[in-house]
Amino acid sequence: MLQKREEISILELGFGTGLNCMLSLSYAEYHQMPIRYTAIDAYPISYAMVSQLNYDQHILRPDYDKLMLTMHGDQELKEWTELNKDFFLKKIKCRFESFTTTQKYDIIYHDAFGPDYDLRYWRKPFLKDMVRTLSVGGRLVSYCAQGQFKRDLRSLGLDVQAVAGPPGKREITIAEKPKGELEK
Repeated sequence: MLQKREEISILELGFGTGLNCMLSLSYAEYHQMPIRYTAIDAYPISYAMVSQLNYDQHILRPDYDKLMLTMHGDQELKEWTELNKDFFLKKIKCRFESFTTTQKYDIIYHDAFGPDYDLRYWRKPFLKDMVRTLSVGGRLVSYCAQGQFKRDLRSLGLDVQAVAGPPGKREITIAEKPKGELEK
């Protein structure tokens, strides 16, 4: 699906440790696919905290420290910041409900903690805004596998599947905006 695009646009709700960003950067490099990655997080994690996770033992890159410092520095990245020739990051410090955009995204990483933490980001009114920003054929991906979350995504017209999750997570949710879906 996304391989046919000239550039992939990604929105992440909840930048957290930056792991999704780092994996997307690796994808961009491997496939030589330009990616524009917008991350929204009201309470970004500091470089000092992320460095304690020892990701560098698993993500073997000569530029690892430089990338993590850029991704988790003290300042917002309100303008596109080039991490490499195929990857541009914009990191905005704000609450999710304060973020407005007219841009369409090919992928949305919905990583806003979980429904038990803050239910408003997991129910229809908020999800409807997310679906509106999703491009036709685009995908919303989340570690959340809650039944109500998946039912709400289906009711908003997305094709929803539960797929095997990473170690420690039984399943994740992938919801795709059908290609026949008209932009609303």
